[in-house]
Amino acid sequence: MKSKKTQSRKTENKTENNKISFNKTIFWIIIGLTLTIIGGSYILGKDNGEAKNYVERVKCKDEQKILKDSVNQLKDSIRLIIKQRDSIPPPYDIFANGKLGQGLELGVDTDTQKRDWVGKVGSDGVLCMSYPKGQNWGVVFISVGKAESSFDKRKWKNCNGYSKLVVELKGNPGDEIEIGLKDNDDPDNGIETKIPIALKGEWETVEIELKEFKTAYLKQLYILTEFVFAEKANICIKRIQFI
Repeated sequence: MKSKKTQSRKTENKTENNKISFNKTIFWIIIGLTLTIIGGSYILGKDNGEAKNYVERVKCKDEQKILKDSVNQLKDSIRLIIKQRDSIPPPYDIFANGKLGQGLELGVDTDTQKRDWVGKVGSDGVLCMSYPKGQNWGVVFISVGKAESSFDKRKWKNCNGYSKLVVELKGNPGDEIEIGLKDNDDPDNGIETKIPIALKGEWETVEIELKEFKTAYLKQLYILTEFVFAEKANICIKRIQFI
Protein backbone atom coordinates (compact mmCIF):
# COMPACT_ATOMS: atom_id res chain seq x y z
CA MET A 1 0.00 0.00 0.00
CA LYS A 2 2.84 2.42 0.68
CA SER A 3 3.73 2.41 -3.01
CA LYS A 4 0.54 4.29 -3.80
CA LYS A 5 1.91 7.25 -1.84
CA THR A 6 4.99 7.41 -4.03
CA GLN A 7 2.94 6.98 -7.18
CA SER A 8 0.54 9.73 -6.22
CA ARG A 9 3.10 12.22 -4.87
CA LYS A 10 3.80 13.84 -8.24
CA THR A 11 0.07 14.09 -8.95
CA GLU A 12 -0.61 15.68 -5.54
CA ASN A 13 2.28 18.15 -5.95
CA LYS A 14 0.99 19.02 -9.41
CA THR A 15 -2.48 19.63 -7.99
CA GLU A 16 -1.07 21.91 -5.31
CA ASN A 17 1.07 23.79 -7.85
CA ASN A 18 -2.03 24.34 -10.02
CA LYS A 19 -3.71 26.23 -7.19
CA ILE A 20 -2.60 29.61 -8.53
CA SER A 21 -3.71 32.90 -7.15
CA PHE A 22 -7.12 33.32 -8.80
CA ASN A 23 -7.57 37.03 -8.24
CA LYS A 24 -4.17 37.98 -9.61
CA THR A 25 -4.44 35.74 -12.66
CA ILE A 26 -7.98 36.70 -13.55
CA PHE A 27 -7.00 40.37 -13.21
CA TRP A 28 -4.28 40.09 -15.84
CA ILE A 29 -6.39 37.98 -18.15
CA ILE A 30 -9.23 40.49 -17.98
CA ILE A 31 -6.75 43.28 -18.70
CA GLY A 32 -5.45 41.32 -21.68
CA LEU A 33 -8.95 40.58 -22.88
CA THR A 34 -9.97 44.20 -22.51
CA LEU A 35 -6.95 45.45 -24.47
CA THR A 36 -7.51 42.83 -27.14
CA ILE A 37 -11.15 43.76 -27.53
CA ILE A 38 -10.28 47.46 -27.70
CA GLY A 39 -7.66 46.74 -30.32
CA GLY A 40 -10.06 44.44 -32.10
CA SER A 41 -12.72 47.10 -32.15
CA TYR A 42 -10.26 49.37 -33.90
CA ILE A 43 -9.03 46.76 -36.35
CA LEU A 44 -12.41 45.29 -37.15
CA GLY A 45 -14.03 48.68 -37.48
CA LYS A 46 -16.77 48.20 -34.95
CA ASP A 47 -16.52 51.56 -33.24
CA ASN A 48 -15.92 54.29 -35.81
CA GLY A 49 -15.45 55.15 -39.44
CA GLU A 50 -11.67 55.42 -39.21
CA ALA A 51 -11.43 51.81 -38.11
CA LYS A 52 -13.64 50.76 -41.02
CA ASN A 53 -11.43 52.65 -43.41
CA TYR A 54 -8.40 51.00 -41.87
CA VAL A 55 -9.88 47.54 -42.41
CA GLU A 56 -10.81 48.38 -45.96
CA ARG A 57 -7.32 49.73 -46.57
CA VAL A 58 -5.37 46.89 -45.01
CA LYS A 59 -7.73 44.07 -45.97
CA CYS A 60 -5.85 41.60 -43.83
CA LYS A 61 -8.10 38.66 -43.15
CA ASP A 62 -5.27 36.81 -41.43
CA GLU A 63 -5.00 39.53 -38.80
CA GLN A 64 -8.72 39.41 -38.21
CA LYS A 65 -8.56 35.65 -37.76
CA ILE A 66 -5.60 35.91 -35.39
CA LEU A 67 -7.47 38.51 -33.36
CA LYS A 68 -10.58 36.37 -33.10
CA ASP A 69 -8.50 33.32 -32.14
CA SER A 70 -6.73 35.34 -29.43
CA VAL A 71 -10.02 36.50 -27.96
CA ASN A 72 -11.34 32.93 -27.95
CA GLN A 73 -8.16 31.67 -26.26
CA LEU A 74 -8.49 34.29 -23.55
CA LYS A 75 -12.11 33.33 -22.99
CA ASP A 76 -11.12 29.66 -22.70
CA SER A 77 -8.40 30.59 -20.18
CA ILE A 78 -10.91 32.47 -18.05
CA ARG A 79 -13.31 29.52 -18.10
CA LEU A 80 -10.50 27.16 -17.06
CA ILE A 81 -9.42 29.35 -14.15
CA ILE A 82 -13.00 29.74 -12.96
CA LYS A 83 -13.39 25.96 -13.13
CA GLN A 84 -10.20 25.47 -11.09
CA ARG A 85 -11.36 28.01 -8.52
CA ASP A 86 -14.76 26.37 -8.18
CA SER A 87 -13.14 22.95 -7.74
CA ILE A 88 -11.40 24.04 -4.51
CA PRO A 89 -13.52 22.70 -1.66
CA PRO A 90 -14.75 24.92 1.19
CA PRO A 91 -12.99 24.62 4.58
CA TYR A 92 -13.62 21.29 6.27
CA ASP A 93 -14.31 21.47 10.02
CA ILE A 94 -12.64 18.62 11.88
CA PHE A 95 -13.47 20.26 15.21
CA ALA A 96 -15.31 23.58 15.48
CA ASN A 97 -17.90 25.19 17.74
CA GLY A 98 -17.38 22.44 20.29
CA LYS A 99 -18.26 19.61 17.89
CA LEU A 100 -16.45 17.04 15.81
CA GLY A 101 -17.18 16.80 12.12
CA GLN A 102 -19.81 14.31 11.02
CA GLY A 103 -18.61 10.72 11.26
CA LEU A 104 -15.46 11.58 13.22
CA GLU A 105 -14.38 10.06 16.55
CA LEU A 106 -12.11 11.33 19.33
CA GLY A 107 -9.56 8.92 20.81
CA VAL A 108 -6.97 9.10 23.57
CA ASP A 109 -4.21 6.75 24.71
CA THR A 110 -0.82 6.47 26.45
CA ASP A 111 1.77 3.73 26.73
CA THR A 112 0.11 2.69 30.02
CA GLN A 113 -3.38 3.00 28.50
CA LYS A 114 -4.30 5.95 30.69
CA ARG A 115 -7.26 7.65 29.04
CA ASP A 116 -8.80 10.01 31.60
CA TRP A 117 -6.82 13.16 30.82
CA VAL A 118 -9.05 14.73 28.16
CA GLY A 119 -11.87 16.87 29.52
CA LYS A 120 -15.36 17.43 28.18
CA VAL A 121 -15.98 20.26 25.75
CA GLY A 122 -16.88 23.39 27.70
CA SER A 123 -19.69 25.85 27.03
CA ASP A 124 -17.13 27.96 25.19
CA GLY A 125 -16.61 25.15 22.68
CA VAL A 126 -13.06 24.43 23.87
CA LEU A 127 -11.55 20.97 24.32
CA CYS A 128 -8.71 20.73 26.87
CA MET A 129 -6.08 18.05 27.46
CA SER A 130 -3.81 17.61 30.47
CA TYR A 131 -1.14 15.04 29.68
CA PRO A 132 -0.19 13.26 32.92
CA LYS A 133 3.24 12.55 34.36
CA GLY A 134 4.73 9.10 34.35
CA GLN A 135 3.96 8.30 30.70
CA ASN A 136 6.45 7.65 27.91
CA TRP A 137 4.05 8.95 25.32
CA GLY A 138 0.46 10.05 24.90
CA VAL A 139 -1.79 10.88 21.98
CA VAL A 140 -5.16 12.47 21.34
CA PHE A 141 -6.47 11.85 17.85
CA ILE A 142 -9.48 12.40 15.63
CA SER A 143 -10.24 9.48 13.33
CA VAL A 144 -12.69 8.81 10.54
CA GLY A 145 -15.04 6.45 12.31
CA LYS A 146 -13.93 4.23 15.16
CA ALA A 147 -10.20 3.71 15.64
CA GLU A 148 -9.14 0.33 14.28
CA SER A 149 -5.84 -1.55 14.45
CA SER A 150 -6.78 -3.57 11.37
CA PHE A 151 -6.03 -1.70 8.14
CA ASP A 152 -8.96 -3.35 6.36
CA LYS A 153 -11.48 -2.06 8.90
CA ARG A 154 -10.31 1.54 8.91
CA LYS A 155 -12.49 4.19 7.34
CA TRP A 156 -10.88 7.12 5.54
CA LYS A 157 -11.58 10.45 3.88
CA ASN A 158 -10.21 11.89 0.63
CA CYS A 159 -8.60 15.20 1.63
CA ASN A 160 -6.51 15.69 -1.49
CA GLY A 161 -8.28 18.94 -2.39
CA TYR A 162 -7.00 20.74 0.72
CA SER A 163 -3.62 22.40 1.19
CA LYS A 164 -3.36 23.30 4.91
CA LEU A 165 -4.19 22.08 8.38
CA VAL A 166 -5.33 24.94 10.62
CA VAL A 167 -5.37 24.52 14.40
CA GLU A 168 -6.41 27.19 16.89
CA LEU A 169 -4.94 26.23 20.25
CA LYS A 170 -3.53 27.46 23.53
CA GLY A 171 -1.03 25.93 25.96
CA ASN A 172 1.34 26.75 28.79
CA PRO A 173 4.38 28.74 27.66
CA GLY A 174 7.22 26.40 26.83
CA ASP A 175 5.05 23.29 26.51
CA GLU A 176 5.65 21.32 23.34
CA ILE A 177 3.54 18.89 21.34
CA GLU A 178 3.66 17.31 17.92
CA ILE A 179 0.88 17.33 15.33
CA GLY A 180 0.50 14.52 12.83
CA LEU A 181 -1.76 12.88 10.25
CA LYS A 182 -2.12 9.21 9.33
CA ASP A 183 -3.54 7.45 6.32
CA ASN A 184 -5.45 4.19 6.45
CA ASP A 185 -2.36 1.98 6.12
CA ASP A 186 -0.03 3.79 8.53
CA PRO A 187 0.94 1.40 11.34
CA ASP A 188 0.45 2.37 14.97
CA ASN A 189 4.16 2.67 15.67
CA GLY A 190 4.65 6.44 15.77
CA ILE A 191 6.87 6.69 12.68
CA GLU A 192 4.43 8.91 10.75
CA THR A 193 5.55 12.46 10.05
CA LYS A 194 4.83 14.81 12.97
CA ILE A 195 5.37 18.56 13.15
CA PRO A 196 6.67 19.97 16.49
CA ILE A 197 4.81 22.94 17.96
CA ALA A 198 6.11 25.13 20.80
CA LEU A 199 3.25 26.76 22.69
CA LYS A 200 3.25 30.43 23.69
CA GLY A 201 0.73 30.66 26.53
CA GLU A 202 -1.94 32.44 24.49
CA TRP A 203 -4.45 31.58 21.80
CA GLU A 204 -2.70 31.15 18.47
CA THR A 205 -3.55 29.81 15.04
CA VAL A 206 -1.10 27.31 13.61
CA GLU A 207 -1.15 26.61 9.87
CA ILE A 208 0.73 23.63 8.47
CA GLU A 209 1.04 22.78 4.79
CA LEU A 210 -0.37 19.30 4.25
CA LYS A 211 2.57 18.49 1.99
CA GLU A 212 4.76 18.66 5.12
CA PHE A 213 3.21 15.40 6.30
CA LYS A 214 5.40 13.29 4.05
CA THR A 215 4.05 9.89 5.10
CA ALA A 216 0.35 10.79 4.83
CA TYR A 217 -1.51 9.72 1.69
CA LEU A 218 -4.02 12.57 1.47
CA LYS A 219 -6.53 10.67 -0.63
CA GLN A 220 -7.09 8.15 2.17
CA LEU A 221 -6.66 9.91 5.50
CA TYR A 222 -7.66 7.90 8.55
CA ILE A 223 -6.37 10.12 11.39
CA LEU A 224 -7.27 13.67 10.39
CA THR A 225 -5.34 15.20 13.30
CA GLU A 226 -3.32 13.83 16.19
CA PHE A 227 -1.65 15.60 19.11
CA VAL A 228 1.35 13.64 20.36
CA PHE A 229 2.81 14.25 23.81
CA ALA A 230 6.21 13.25 25.19
CA GLU A 231 6.35 15.43 28.31
CA LYS A 232 3.76 16.86 30.67
CA ALA A 233 1.73 19.51 28.89
CA ASN A 234 -1.66 21.20 29.01
CA ILE A 235 -3.32 22.41 25.84
CA CYS A 236 -6.77 23.54 24.75
CA ILE A 237 -8.20 23.32 21.25
CA LYS A 238 -10.80 25.66 19.79
CA ARG A 239 -10.73 24.84 16.07
CA ILE A 240 -9.26 22.30 13.65
CA GLN A 241 -9.81 22.69 9.91
CA PHE A 242 -8.56 21.67 6.52
CA ILE A 243 -8.44 24.56 4.04
